[in-house]
Amino acid sequence: MRILGISLNLGQRNNINFGRFADENARKVVREALTAEGNLSCMQPCYDGWFKRIEDCDFFEAYTAEDGTVKGKFDDEFVKQNTADTTVYKQRAIKGKIEVLEQYGELDDLSKLENAEEVADYIGDIYKLLAGEDLSLRWHSENPHGDRSASEARSREMLEGLAK
Repeated sequence: MRILGISLNLGQRNNINFGRFADENARKVVREALTAEGNLSCMQPCYDGWFKRIEDCDFFEAYTAEDGTVKGKFDDEFVKQNTADTTVYKQRAIKGKIEVLEQYGELDDLSKLENAEEVADYIGDIYKLLAGEDLSLRWHSENPHGDRSASEARSREMLEGLAK
């Protein structure tokens, strides 16, 4: 039988990473920003989805700045690789989304619901762009949001049939 030695680093703590949150305070502040209060409790599943999108994102990090505010930033390597050639639609669109977030200061304070919502929304769009989806196509169709359900489409067909 073989006995393995005990690690001498047992009592030492390394830098702890909380997913894509650089510290526990950043996680707590974003979580509080995305917590429904009062009559908005029906929105909590949506807020949870936004939080999970920020938390699971590989190329975005929320951190606590020296002044105590929670800020966000995109990974430098990700930005460098995905925004260098603006002749490519995907890279031009990703660069534009990141610039909009920076321009309107939404990365400067993630303790506000509106800022956290915009960041989560843009992260979702960036994932779609990375998957090869052309985001401009959804605004060029007659029905950019699609049919809500098959029953709605059937009702519309029946109404159109009555109008003829």
